[in-house]
Amino acid sequence: MHTVESWPFFAACTLIALASAIWTGPRARTVRARLLLIGVVCLGAGWYTLRIHERPRHALRPHTAGEPLPVRVRGVVIEPARADPAPSAALGRFFRVEPTVAFTIGLTESWTGEDAQPDRAGGRLRVRVPTRRADADADWTPPRPGELVEIDGLFQPVRPAMNPGEPDRRAWAAQDGLIGVLRVPNADLIRSLEPQEMRTIDRALAPIRRGVSGVRAFARASLDGGLPDPLSSQAVDSTEIGRASGAETGIALGGAQLADSRILQGRALLGAMLLGARDEHLPQITDAFTRLGLTHLVAISGFNMVLLSGLVLLGVRLTGDHGAWESVIACSVIAIYLVVLPVEAPSLRGGLMVMAFIASEAGGRRYDRLTVLGWLAFALALLQPLDAFSPGYQLTFGVVAALLVLAPRTHGRLFGIEVLGIQRRTMPVGRSVEARAERLGMRLRGGAWSLWSGFKLAAASALTAWAIATPVVVYHTGLFTTLAPITTLIIGPLCSLYIGTGYVVMLLGALWPGEPGGVIAGTLGVALDAMGIGLVWIVHTLDAVPGATFRLPPISAALAGALAALAAWWLWRGRLRDPLTLGMSAACAIWLAAEVMPSRSLPERTPLRIDMLAVGDGTCVLLRSADRAALWDCGSLHPGVGTRTIPDALRALGVTRLDTVFITHANLDHFAALADVASVVPVGRIITTDAFMRAVSDGAAPGAPEWQHAAAAFHTHMSASGLNVRFETVAAGQEMQFGHARMHVLWPDERVIEDLRSPARGIDPNDFSLVVRLDVAVTPQDPLGGSATRSLLLTGDAARLALPALLAEHPPSGARHALRAEVIELPHHGSFVEAAVELLRRTEASVVLQSTGPRRASDRRWRDAASAYFSGDPPERSGRTWLATAHRGWIAVEIGRDGGIRFSTRTSR
Repeated sequence: MHTVESWPFFAACTLIALASAIWTGPRARTVRARLLLIGVVCLGAGWYTLRIHERPRHALRPHTAGEPLPVRVRGVVIEPARADPAPSAALGRFFRVEPTVAFTIGLTESWTGEDAQPDRAGGRLRVRVPTRRADADADWTPPRPGELVEIDGLFQPVRPAMNPGEPDRRAWAAQDGLIGVLRVPNADLIRSLEPQEMRTIDRALAPIRRGVSGVRAFARASLDGGLPDPLSSQAVDSTEIGRASGAETGIALGGAQLADSRILQGRALLGAMLLGARDEHLPQITDAFTRLGLTHLVAISGFNMVLLSGLVLLGVRLTGDHGAWESVIACSVIAIYLVVLPVEAPSLRGGLMVMAFIASEAGGRRYDRLTVLGWLAFALALLQPLDAFSPGYQLTFGVVAALLVLAPRTHGRLFGIEVLGIQRRTMPVGRSVEARAERLGMRLRGGAWSLWSGFKLAAASALTAWAIATPVVVYHTGLFTTLAPITTLIIGPLCSLYIGTGYVVMLLGALWPGEPGGVIAGTLGVALDAMGIGLVWIVHTLDAVPGATFRLPPISAALAGALAALAAWWLWRGRLRDPLTLGMSAACAIWLAAEVMPSRSLPERTPLRIDMLAVGDGTCVLLRSADRAALWDCGSLHPGVGTRTIPDALRALGVTRLDTVFITHANLDHFAALADVASVVPVGRIITTDAFMRAVSDGAAPGAPEWQHAAAAFHTHMSASGLNVRFETVAAGQEMQFGHARMHVLWPDERVIEDLRSPARGIDPNDFSLVVRLDVAVTPQDPLGGSATRSLLLTGDAARLALPALLAEHPPSGARHALRAEVIELPHHGSFVEAAVELLRRTEASVVLQSTGPRRASDRRWRDAASAYFSGDPPERSGRTWLATAHRGWIAVEIGRDGGIRFSTRTSR
């Protein structure tokens, strides 16, 4: 991010305001209005620059080494501690990523290195403490908001986008004032200081922050108090409960465990819907909501605020007609609710929007709701500039505007225009049986008519919202939900009842904790659990319907806008026999086909392309040649990589299907993410080794090593999930065609391995790692340009035993020996061994690719050992390039038809 000054925009805004004030020429009113508009634009640009591009004046000194920076900081706690569970993954129980307790502090001072005196610091810092370390000290409690603390930890700044399809978190962090994360290994490193050392403003704000935190804790306790006691089955591993498909999980669970898992998911859903809480069971159900196009029902958004305001107004009107006080009470309740909730954009947008509508209706004048919505959207875009580019902002205001304008029109076109003023039959009077029967019949018919009218209105609204929202959702996520209007009609009322009952339980727990309020709340709590089980079952069942969701390649913002406009036109006045409507529809269809249905083939000038994704400690390499796409490994030690990072990157690169995935060996960081990726991107086959399949079979036995258990769990998940992926094995000496490339399997040769293995060494899966060479034919432009073949050597985790044997099996002979390659994947993520140095020299590669996290990215032994190979520093000076994902992010290498090798990295884009 470049530092940009905001003062020129503010200066221009000031000058324009002065010019507007003193302008007295002809058409003064029109000129002043235009000057005012220009001034507002300059004000918005200045505010955007100030929030996003200008770095804080007193922030922690940035570092670029990649490794965490040891620091000591002092600041005031501004947000309470909350559980921050580890990301969910299909094989999550095998990851050594523990959940944390996290809270936010506002920095005042910091120490780095050997600094004796603190530096002034500013901005917000997120502090994370491992839950296990925090629980080890029974006397430790997280600091409360308003406390001054001093903390020793490891500082990591907000990292840039490392992969395609990944947003730049630095801009969003700058908008929120967040400068990074402080990881604290032990709770003892957090010390509370005396209030006298606080700044005056922090001392004044401390009671307010403590009060807000207390209200939030009281609201959560009120909700929990109305629910039954926690179940013993909360120990069920949440990672085993995946997307429902018959058994609702890739690993068989008993009926009791499955019911308990639904209770846990239901409670997590209730906490998210009412209080914005997040726990480890929530992703299992929210993912299904997202695939069904119902994310707005989970996040606290306008839907929740409308429901809350309706309940409040109903309760107030049951006590009589209070006039304008009804609106005041409803707005006050929503304002208090916003204080109780965590400060998040969806809840803030929804609450302000509902309050604005209520206030405009009660203001004594008939304000146009669309105008009110527009001014509110403009104001929020000024306050939070980046939100205007977020799907939540666009869907909130776009869908609400469509409901205000288009929903009545859609209702009329679907069900006809209801004629008002028709005289209805008068309710009969009298106590006769006939009169009573007629009154009952009229009431039943009236109720049925009201239900039918409500259903028609809901159907028109659901169809309108789906039509307008779909292009926006496809643009941001690639999800096309076919059943969203139907699922909205089914799940929307259930969620309304679920949320409404939750509000009642929370209110009873807060205002009437004793008898009989506690008994009523407890009874409703049992009903809430029953509703939660049913809601979770329905959502998972609908999510498992074939064709409910499709994933599309990326589309442009212009196409998304055109499709939204076309949807609005169809809802407003589009007809099948209208030439204009058909012409616009055909144009958009051709445009859509041109963007989402391009040829999978690479350009003829690029016979082979390699995309190495930045997955931290792990490997994921996308190989493409002609119309073939494959992954070389798909794993990481970070559990969230398979659910978001890799699928988003593949979509951004235009890959919608993988013909093949190669699993080099049975280490978790090379295959674990595939269990999640395969549920999003179809996979044709998995090619691996006999050693991996032996690990699968041995992992089912008790007492097997954990890496074998992981391999067995992965195979079971892939087999039970209904993905129809077949497993194939290869060994040294085999060859196969991959697009324009010829693939040669060089390792493993198990006969050689058994001859070299010592009885005391045991089994190391790295010894059986797959090693292949891909050759592509090229036509060098220069007649003296060397060989007409360019090669890529992929080595997996071949290391101490495999590399020496591989070097011995393939001695150098001739210009194109078996290990000669222009591009090489550095073995074992760059772990330093002498055989790897010799392999690097033997290949004479011009581009070295290293997939690794920061831990292995700066090993100086490589530079010392390979000094003869790298003649310059940096190595680019020697004509050879070493690219590490920890430093460069995503790396793309293209082998051209002319024999040239071109590369680019995420940091160079």
